[in-house]
Amino acid sequence: MSGRLGVPDVRVAPRDTEGDVFLAGDTAEMRKQRVLEIWRLNASAGLVCAAVDLEWTISRALMFLSATPNADLRKTLAGCYSLDSYKGLWAGELAADSQYRTLPEVARDWGKVKAAFHERGAVVHGKARRTRNMVEPHMEVLFGAVECIEAYCRECGVALAARLPVRRAVRNAEPTTSRHTGLADGR
Repeated sequence: MSGRLGVPDVRVAPRDTEGDVFLAGDTAEMRKQRVLEIWRLNASAGLVCAAVDLEWTISRALMFLSATPNADLRKTLAGCYSLDSYKGLWAGELAADSQYRTLPEVARDWGKVKAAFHERGAVVHGKARRTRNMVEPHMEVLFGAVECIEAYCRECGVALAARLPVRRAVRNAEPTTSRHTGLADGR
């Protein structure tokens, strides 16, 4: 039997990732299949993992599309805890790009994405437990948003499963003085 997610009710052998849900080289389809494995075992956990997949995708897209040094962007991403914070960071990092579209424009059905995150929050904070039928529409929306973000990144020439570009902070070009000799370094 197959539900709206189009997934037959069969068990998939868990992969050996030593506890990792997603790996950097995983494609969107691989991540979706991993989330569905979890959903088959526990609907509420599946919803939480689908939301994590979206957050992971947004973060990864920002790491590729932003010009900010990786370390600085990672610190900023560590403080993102809501869709609004991701939306603000997306705007702040990408608005100067000529291909820029807002996160709500890229991730279709933004209102439904927010509703899915509200449901995720209810599960995470112990206010609710959800059945498969209850979470399935929310997971469809979250998977759709991930697909849209991946498509936007492809339009921008980026594959999210690729290796991240290394962007370091620009260092001061002025010569520094050696504390041992008092002379400029390199003399």
